[in-house]
Amino acid sequence: SNIFGEVLDLASVVQLVRRRAHHARVVVDGVAYAPHRAIDVRAWGVDFYVFSNYKVWGPHVATMYLSHEAAHELYSSGAMQNGPNHSFVDPKDVPYKMELGGVNHEGCAGILGLQAYLRALAAAWQQQQQQQQHASGEGSQPCHSPEEHSTLAAPAPGSESAAPLGGPADPSQAAWLTA
Repeated sequence: SNIFGEVLDLASVVQLVRRRAHHARVVVDGVAYAPHRAIDVRAWGVDFYVFSNYKVWGPHVATMYLSHEAAHELYSSGAMQNGPNHSFVDPKDVPYKMELGGVNHEGCAGILGLQAYLRALAAAWQQQQQQQQHASGEGSQPCHSPEEHSTLAAPAPGSESAAPLGGPADPSQAAWLTA
């Protein structure tokens, strides 16, 4: 919540929905969550997850995750046989079927840069965890919860200097980085 700062246990919400409405699809607006915590659509079991990339230092375009099951259901039901795109686009090419109009080349290039930046954050977070374990003598003990950390430091794109970033997330666990 933008107002109260509350974070829902999304996996529990999804399980509740699945128990009460077996055929329901879960759509999550993650714009308030994305800049502060790691996104893990697989662990949550959501069908759709959307957020604005500019909230995580990217271009002004949106990201939408669509589970394979939800995509298959949409297309096999005939509801979106051709998708919102032209009829001559191969129906098996689901991502292309969902792309309207021409490609925003600047936005696509920005997303690639964003991916590199978030991977750098993940690497910095993992290095920070290893250094803290080594300094505390924990050795191979499990690392502390990401929520215990208030600052991440990662190289700013195109530089060798570190830029502190607020947020307790473990970006290495963000499913949308590799999904």
